[in-house]
Amino acid sequence: MRPVDFLKNECENLLSVLDQTLRYDYGLEGSREFYEECGQRLEYIKASLELVDPTNTHIVRELAVNLEFLSELVCRIERSSLGEYSWPFVEEFKEISKALCTEKRVLKDRVVTRVPNVHVIAEGGLHTYSIYSDANKQLSKRRIFIIEFPRTLKHYVLFHTILGHEMGHAIYNIPLIQNELDEIFIENFVKASPVFKDQPTVVQWLYSESAPQEVKARLNHLKTEHSIDHEDFFFAYADYDAWLQEFLCDFIGLLMFGPSFLGAVCHLLYSNDPLGRQVNEEHPLTGIRANTLLLAAESLGYTEWKFDQSIQPAVDAFWKDVYEKQETDPWFKVISKEAVKITVDKLQAFLASFPKTLYQAPDPENINHLVHQILDRCPPVGYKFTPEGPQYRHVDFRDIIFAGWIAQSQPGSIIKFSDINRLCEHGIMQQVSIKKMLENPKKPEDNKKAA
Repeated sequence: MRPVDFLKNECENLLSVLDQTLRYDYGLEGSREFYEECGQRLEYIKASLELVDPTNTHIVRELAVNLEFLSELVCRIERSSLGEYSWPFVEEFKEISKALCTEKRVLKDRVVTRVPNVHVIAEGGLHTYSIYSDANKQLSKRRIFIIEFPRTLKHYVLFHTILGHEMGHAIYNIPLIQNELDEIFIENFVKASPVFKDQPTVVQWLYSESAPQEVKARLNHLKTEHSIDHEDFFFAYADYDAWLQEFLCDFIGLLMFGPSFLGAVCHLLYSNDPLGRQVNEEHPLTGIRANTLLLAAESLGYTEWKFDQSIQPAVDAFWKDVYEKQETDPWFKVISKEAVKITVDKLQAFLASFPKTLYQAPDPENINHLVHQILDRCPPVGYKFTPEGPQYRHVDFRDIIFAGWIAQSQPGSIIKFSDINRLCEHGIMQQVSIKKMLENPKKPEDNKKAA
């Protein structure tokens, strides 16, 4: 059997698997759009295999890679299940994802809008949060995003804000957005940093005498065990561009979710790196990321938000907990607050053109109401009883999550963190119903018909 014939047979196998996926629902919108997109990609590969010269090994290899990629994509979706992740959070997050990642293509005399397909799977442990974005422009009619959650943190919606960072990685795969993000970030952050402006400067800083002992120990280990020293640090070990992209995506996550993102980052990153001083291949040191995010939060005015006296101590406790992660060693100062402010201001202006992407400063009265609902062990929603009857109002699901972070910081509170997450998850779910009701209010005649 020739390689081309084997690949044709594999196309039939994949079509069979794809057909089987229709027996399931992968999210509230079902799997029809996914099936049609993957079917279109498979048809392209099959048609190409019919036309290709079997002796053209380069093209045959390329088609084999495309087929393998599509098989992995189908298998990822096949593993997804509504019971494994927080669908209330996901449905809200999808709205942001689709608004931010919708692409437009000019084809001859018309403009084609590409709204991405978004699917979710639960996979791996504590640090599984990621967004997998396919980037095959030739095969795809609609981009597919796969959100990965840690199964163990299914209900921990306060941590799900980490996906704001992963969305940064996803949109960076979109060429037009990538170009604009690069222009903003390189010009205002990278070039302004006395440390990260180029690879030699980063290496000089890492291997300096003033570096913390933990950093020196790690670099010494790389040299003795792997023969990696300052001359080939970014060639044989770390990825300079990946380090820079982490800072950019942290800023995007912060702009999308506000202080809640900072709370999640500090808890998750430091759980794996308690001192914040690990030297990794694709991520800058945790302590530097925390310091830079704090500068950004200050620049955006988050730390100056004031709330009702009954919850302000909890807000202060939240920020105290976050600031305890701050590195005071001067070695960790890699960028000025002024440069960070210019960068986040420009990123904020860029993201403002995408509906619902930015987290707006919350109404203090609204946050106060949500926090007290949680402390009373009720799901936090835009609902309350009044002498005139029940009142409903729109509440951003990110306000609910921020209220959760404040409630978990409330001095003297005995509500478990897991319970606060559950209450917030239920609040997001109930708020969806309130939103739909406000968008389609019942008229008096509707009640008469129902009677």
